[in-house]
Amino acid sequence: MVVVFSALNVVGGFVGNRLLTEAVPPATLGQYYLLTNLALWLTLPTASAFVFISRHWPVARIGGAVTSFVRGLGLGLVAQALVAGLGVVAIRSLGLASGAGLTTWAVAGALWIVCVSQAICQALDPIQSAERRRTIAGVLGLMGTPLRQILLAAAALVLVPQAGTLLGVHAAASTMVSLATIVALRVLLRDIPRTTPSTAPSLDIGTQSLLWHIVPYFFTALLTQVSSSAERWGLAKLADPSTTAIFVQALGLSSASIGAAITAPATYFQPIITQAASRAGTSPLLNALIPIRRYVMLVASILAVGTIGAAVLADVVTSILFGAKYVAISGLLPWTVLGAALFSLAQVLAIVPSTARDTISPNVARVVSLLIYTTSLLSCRAGPGENLAEAFARIYVISNGLYLLGMIAVSARLVRRATNK
Repeated sequence: MVVVFSALNVVGGFVGNRLLTEAVPPATLGQYYLLTNLALWLTLPTASAFVFISRHWPVARIGGAVTSFVRGLGLGLVAQALVAGLGVVAIRSLGLASGAGLTTWAVAGALWIVCVSQAICQALDPIQSAERRRTIAGVLGLMGTPLRQILLAAAALVLVPQAGTLLGVHAAASTMVSLATIVALRVLLRDIPRTTPSTAPSLDIGTQSLLWHIVPYFFTALLTQVSSSAERWGLAKLADPSTTAIFVQALGLSSASIGAAITAPATYFQPIITQAASRAGTSPLLNALIPIRRYVMLVASILAVGTIGAAVLADVVTSILFGAKYVAISGLLPWTVLGAALFSLAQVLAIVPSTARDTISPNVARVVSLLIYTTSLLSCRAGPGENLAEAFARIYVISNGLYLLGMIAVSARLVRRATNK
């Protein structure tokens, strides 16, 4: 079921994106991407709580503390809505995003609705996954990006395609998804018994536990958001919003394609690796080393073929998936696909420190690569006749290559240490 919905999401995303790029010119789409980037900034607290929610929900479920846990989530979402509201008011009052189309309070209101809806989905989606309600989670996923893109394309054909208009449609679509997510949670809560087992583990959801889980991930999410903003706003300022749209589309296609290509191996191997690591033996990593090697080798082969295919078929893929308005993407695809492949292989190698129970080293490798990427983007200037988007894409490849080298070093050290023991 996971693979089926993953495939439907990818196909639906491609179809929706093709309709969107046909209906919306690059300049307008670039401004819309700048506005959605602001929404990501304003919902960083909720995004940072993802791991906390994922890990503590099962404990609350077993311990009969579901009601208090959900109440805590509700209070957190209210606080997030207030933070987002203050942020939107400040941005609109100071005119910080007027160049992106945030010129009226109506657009500012739409941005706030997007923030609140996005926060609701970020907070409640992990519960559906933890309960293994794969069909519901899959349907909610399809109601997200694919359906939203189709609605945006339809609105652009009927209304004047402006960034504020697109954001308003985004707000309506996000509200629909967030309401469906709340209904799905209510149905789940109705079926959960309220009694507390005598052997239930204690549920630590105090301030210290919350901060312990949120702060490290907030820092990583913050750096990721800084790099994303450097991409979008940097290109919009140094070139124009059209260049932003071209770059974001190329990155999106590359990430989606690479992600779809490695979904099946990940779904097959990860349970095998987990089971092998849990067997009695010298160490979890040594127990799982053989399936880990097979997993990494298979994914590396798939990514190599995909990268070569992107270089050869870039023009054809651009024509089919984007249309004539976005022909410039064909020059970016070989670079962005290579960068996405390097990043994905580094993420696959993260199975090694995860199995070895090392949470520090992989985060250090990621943070270093993000810092290099962001610094390079901020200092980048196009030379005479140089395409700035391609310069950004090459920096993307270099930073992800450094990330992969860091993960290779981390994995080799852990394997060597486990073998010596």
